[in-house]
Order: sequence, then C-alpha cells, then structure tokens
Amino acid sequence: MGLKTVPSAPANELIRWLRAYAEERIDSATIDERRSFPPYLVLDLGNRGILGMLAEKRYGGLGFGHVDASAVLEQLGAIDTTI
Repeated sequence: MGLKTVPSAPANELIRWLRAYAEERIDSATIDERRSFPPYLVLDLGNRGILGMLAEKRYGGLGFGHVDASAVLEQLGAIDTTI
C-alpha cells in the first residue's frame, strides 16, 4: 500500500472555500498596514475548522492527515504568507 499524496475531497472543498473567501474577505494590504489580523478572519478560519485541521474529529477537529493539512496550508500561504 502506497503513501497518500493527493488531498482528500474534504481538503479540496476547504481549499475551494479558502479561494472564494480570500477574494471577498482577505485584504492583505490592510493586514500588512495595520500589522494585525481582523478578528473576523480568525473567527471565520476557526469556524471552518482550519485552526483544528489535525485535531481528531472526536475532539471537534477535522481529522486531517498531514497531506490534507499541508495542501490547505499551501493554499493559505499562496493567499497571504502572513496568515
């Protein structure tokens, strides 16, 4: 059995959400200028499960493995490296 190297459907769904969310809600210039994240950003990312990707589902996380979490973090870094 080989190692999994492709993100799962839930990870890809979260990546699609991140892209759409970033277009509407993430203003990198303002984040850089103010040197802080707007509170809604942390709340929204937390509510979508990004802050608990590696936590097991029984603890309220998404239960992602390293491949899925890495794919989501790669997309987040492509959107804004400071996030």
